[in-house]
Amino acid sequence: GGKYYPLVLFATLGMMLLVSSMDLLMMFLSLELLSISMYMLVGSQRDKWVSTEAAIKYILTGAFASGFLLFGIALVYGATGTISFSKMESILGGLTGGAGAIHELPLLQIGIALMMVGLGFKIAMVPFHMWAPDVYEGAPTPITGLLSTGSKIAVVALILRLFSNPFIQVSSQWVGILWVLAVLSMTLGNVAALLQKNVKRMLAYSSIAHVGYLLVAFITLSTRGMEAILLYSAFYAVMGLAAFGCIASLTRAGGSTTAGEGERLKAEDYTSLGYTQPVQAAILSICLLSLAGIPLTAGFIGKLYLFGAAVNAGFVGLAVIAVLNSAVSLYYYLGLMLRMYALPGRFAPAEEPVGSLFGKLVLLVLGVTIIALGIYPTPLIGAVKGAVTALSAL
Repeated sequence: GGKYYPLVLFATLGMMLLVSSMDLLMMFLSLELLSISMYMLVGSQRDKWVSTEAAIKYILTGAFASGFLLFGIALVYGATGTISFSKMESILGGLTGGAGAIHELPLLQIGIALMMVGLGFKIAMVPFHMWAPDVYEGAPTPITGLLSTGSKIAVVALILRLFSNPFIQVSSQWVGILWVLAVLSMTLGNVAALLQKNVKRMLAYSSIAHVGYLLVAFITLSTRGMEAILLYSAFYAVMGLAAFGCIASLTRAGGSTTAGEGERLKAEDYTSLGYTQPVQAAILSICLLSLAGIPLTAGFIGKLYLFGAAVNAGFVGLAVIAVLNSAVSLYYYLGLMLRMYALPGRFAPAEEPVGSLFGKLVLLVLGVTIIALGIYPTPLIGAVKGAVTALSAL
């Protein structure tokens, strides 16, 4: 009861501290504050066994991830003699021989690899994604929204920070590995989402695919790539929160009882939703179109920047794979949308409206924001460019 809101605030504090960390120790403590808060929030519905199961799975995989991350931090500290990001960048940049000299620091190479394993778990990057579908399904829907957007984007921002400041000297050595991870994340996420009958599991695999899209921009190692990452992260936050917000607002509307009475979790529960719950169906449709990258939505602008950054950096093949994966995602996004506006027989079943007026107003604001950013993204693009300039100056 009363512990729920403080935990949400602690998780938010962890995200804020994580993206503003200036050394490895603060980074780890911030990430643990975020992770431990999310463990408890995922299992907050103690009367539902799926919530408890999801929390246990999340804790176990999160503990392994933290172990890898902490071991990697120890090795990086052993190789550089400092935990400060700025000092680390100076030390690695001052090595005689540049990148060739860095190859002679095996502790550093292994440490960065272990850190990426730990952070890869946190963002559900293939092959460290196995926890995401079960946790997303079992967690309370509002917490699933927070986990898929705030938590993931905070870690993505941290990875961007690491490879643009302390590890900038070794970032070029990760291009090949990130290329493979991007393709695997996009492809596995979209193909697995095609097979899902549970909407939350479908969105979980979809989020894995979106991690792959973000990795496409990481590979470019350019200012435009950094701008694309921050821009798409902002768009994805709005899209993800709106999508899971719609699902949460329909909880008391009846439907399947996979994870609790009254939750709409199965795809068939959304049949004719456009006629029985028009507000939530309209907002959810906007979210699905944006996630698919349809023009006049924020998702289209975000993917245009991501894939454009890859093409400008010479990774045309990777951009083509990303576009094909976006085309695959149309099948399950539009499939759910068409189901919501399909009439079973001659009329849709009568159903009482659900969701509070304030909740519908919040969803409406998010939906309008998705369309507005798709039509006129200039102010946000300007803010992102300013953020990248500030990041480069650190």
